[in-house]
Amino acid sequence: MSGMKAALVAPTWPLINDVFIPMYSINIFRIGDFLIGDYEQNSVATLIIQFWHRSVAYIVFLFILIFYIWNSIKIGVRNNYILKLFLIVSIQLLLGILTLCYSVGKIPILLGVLHQIGGIVLVSFVFIYFYSSHFLNDNERNVDKE
Repeated sequence: MSGMKAALVAPTWPLINDVFIPMYSINIFRIGDFLIGDYEQNSVATLIIQFWHRSVAYIVFLFILIFYIWNSIKIGVRNNYILKLFLIVSIQLLLGILTLCYSVGKIPILLGVLHQIGGIVLVSFVFIYFYSSHFLNDNERNVDKE
């Protein structure tokens, strides 16, 4: 995303240039035509990548929100790792939206770098959560039973 300067092609939110779904983004039989070759100079390829980047971000956000609520209500466990993961994803989503909205004419470097650092923090935290949930026993985990 950053190397393509994708935010400059569609610096609008929540719509991507006045549409929810750019017409080339969902035609899986034609995506390869736009992504192969000199894709960095192709604005259609940039829109496709931006659409899927946003879509995955929204899906991850909703999945973690639902997972936290389900854990809290159905299982009766308040898992601090999931709450922290939700907060990190929320901050990452907000940084992405702010970076996008302030990318009129040029990319705001500080927001872009913070968004990239947020991605590193998010992936690192997922590895920490995976490790702690699979390799530590209940006494070593940060889990409170209600």
